[in-house]
Amino acid sequence: MSAVRGRRFAAIFLLLYIQVWMLCLIHNSTFTGNETSYLEAEVTKSQKHVIQFSNREWEDKPNRLILIWTPMFLKWNWVDILQQEIKKCEHACTITSDRSQIQEADAVLFHIFDLWFWLGMPKYRHPSQVWVVWWAEPATRVWPDLRRFQYTFNWTMNYRRDSTVDAAFGVAVPLSKEEKKEKEIWFNSEFFTSKKHKVNGVAITNSDCYDEVQRYRLVEELRQYVPVDFYGRCGNLSCPRDNEECNIKLESYKFMIQFENSYCDDYVSEKYWNSIQRGHIPIVNWKKQQLYYPVINHTFINIFDFPDIKSAAEYIKMVTLSDELYRSYFKWITEYKVVKSGIWAQFCNLCDALNDPKRPAQVIEDLQAWVEDDTCAKGTPWKFMERRINRHIFDMGF
Repeated sequence: MSAVRGRRFAAIFLLLYIQVWMLCLIHNSTFTGNETSYLEAEVTKSQKHVIQFSNREWEDKPNRLILIWTPMFLKWNWVDILQQEIKKCEHACTITSDRSQIQEADAVLFHIFDLWFWLGMPKYRHPSQVWVVWWAEPATRVWPDLRRFQYTFNWTMNYRRDSTVDAAFGVAVPLSKEEKKEKEIWFNSEFFTSKKHKVNGVAITNSDCYDEVQRYRLVEELRQYVPVDFYGRCGNLSCPRDNEECNIKLESYKFMIQFENSYCDDYVSEKYWNSIQRGHIPIVNWKKQQLYYPVINHTFINIFDFPDIKSAAEYIKMVTLSDELYRSYFKWITEYKVVKSGIWAQFCNLCDALNDPKRPAQVIEDLQAWVEDDTCAKGTPWKFMERRINRHIFDMGF
């Protein structure tokens, strides 16, 4: 029976691999014909994967039009979301998905996972128009073949610090003197009262069961030394999203495991920012290449700051038992405030960039090379399958 089951698993994995590979093949888009016109322009500066030019056609406008050309993971609901978010920006920008406005658009926005051939690329392109490619996933999840997109996009928009438009998952700024004074009074008099509902220890919510770094192994090892309540599809407890009772339950935990699915450059996702804003101490798995990201000091416990998982668990227990040590992880509230968090809030940075006359004209020489220039390896169909194979091996007890 075991041999038959093994052959069935192998057949299923082979079929899945073929399907994913076919998706990659049909994802390739045709060359847009922009290389010649860009290479004829005068190059003034060449950065890694980016070519800048001496001239930029820029016009001062009261409002910038951003045309969304692609869906996001085959869905168009991000148009409605961005139309609301863009109203909060300092500068005036308008979002549309009406392709008939291509000639009026100041920027054309593409989602990197939705460059499907049947959607096509714009056949019109004004020299002053900026083509922006955006995504929020780490390089390990960017599985499409992007080698055909040479001299196609002007700006990258991503959480990486070297992207053209900064799209970090969160931004914190120092408090003003008045705000700081007010928060210090609250912190010294009401902090412990505000945390009375924190009666539970460590929890994790996770429904992405297949990841590159096999964080499920880290969780399993941590559970050997400290109790962990595991919610979501990957765990043994249920906690539906947008359920008020569930939210109240999660609020009762002092610590929330927020392990990232990849060890990529600058990759600190919204998990961290959500935790500190909800009053948890996030337990994270950040490697050196992620620590350059501008997070707030002494707001998290990084398991890789300890010689082993057991030592990290012992420290978590120590924080649980010490009121002052626990309190120290919230001192940041008297010094900083989070002004932007989540993937949508950062689109005001795109609106700001479009209104910045000092930004040079540029083009991304090779999008594939830009994505691959990372500590972690770019995703492929095989790596997609490898994640699932590794998880099944773990579930079988290996």
